[in-house]
Amino acid sequence: MNWKLLAVMGALLGAAPAAAQAKIEIYGGANYWMAREAALFDVGVKVGAELADNLSLGFRGGVYVVPDSNRLGIPLDVFLNYQVHRTPLYFEAMVGPWLSLSGGDFLRTHGGGGFGLKFGAVKLGVEAAYLAPGGMLGARLGIEL
Repeated sequence: MNWKLLAVMGALLGAAPAAAQAKIEIYGGANYWMAREAALFDVGVKVGAELADNLSLGFRGGVYVVPDSNRLGIPLDVFLNYQVHRTPLYFEAMVGPWLSLSGGDFLRTHGGGGFGLKFGAVKLGVEAAYLAPGGMLGARLGIEL
């Protein structure tokens, strides 16, 4: 199943517009991972491009850490973002593999959605997701460059 997920991600990224139109964002998140009853922090970079007015597709990647169990990994997601016309409100969906570099399952399935507010270059939001083997709730802060 995970190979199918990687194939879908590759197809979506192949359909993305040219890199010359790319928007770059640095983000950070603080999450509660219910399956491990632990905090999970992630930081990274998002690169996306507009598909249509207010709709963009892109990739996000970075690093995550679970301090309680000294877990470290690499989150990789494809995202779809919709900015509601003439408002600061946005919605986002994401899916992809998260790679664990410190024991346990190397490849974890991740998928979720969220919403938030964008004020100029700053984005504040919340996310509800599934990170195998359980749910995750978190807050996000992003800054567009």
